[in-house]
Amino acid sequence: MDGFWSGFWGPFFTFTGSVIVAVIANFIAKDFERFRDGSALASAIAGELGSYAIAIEELTRNVTWLAEQAEAGKAIRVADIELPRDSIYESAVPKLGLLGVELPEKVALTYGRIRAFRTLYMVIAGDKVKTDVAGLGRLYRQLLVKLTEAETEGRQTVTLLHARANETFCHSLRGSWKRWRETRCRT
Repeated sequence: MDGFWSGFWGPFFTFTGSVIVAVIANFIAKDFERFRDGSALASAIAGELGSYAIAIEELTRNVTWLAEQAEAGKAIRVADIELPRDSIYESAVPKLGLLGVELPEKVALTYGRIRAFRTLYMVIAGDKVKTDVAGLGRLYRQLLVKLTEAETEGRQTVTLLHARANETFCHSLRGSWKRWRETRCRT
């Protein structure tokens, strides 16, 4: 193999290997960027949900007291206030895919439960729904149920978000590779 071909193969394999390594490195770098953004998003949403958890105990105590007052014949309505906004969640909805496959569902369900609590709160606070004292007591008991559902779902979701935020890139990369292989083998 003298002549042209004898000097061709060394540079050819060097160039080809370099291109393959560059392409793989580019994919890994992009995965790392998405992984890092997903970790930050998980941490931020966990923080927002965690900030709500601080008030749960006092809120539960107050709504329980209001329900007891209504059941005792005293109609006390909650104040009609402007409810807080979920600024982190609202701005992050387009990026929820960074959290993986299953976690966005849990996050959306948690915020849905919080929204259900807030909606019922606004129904009780507003004067559009006319009800007697017994009906008000039932509404407060329903509000407690919605609060408990939101708290339970929220605590589970915060735990999962913390786990995602603390996950290592290598662990994530192995999981991605495993999921990719499983989807390729099924078809």
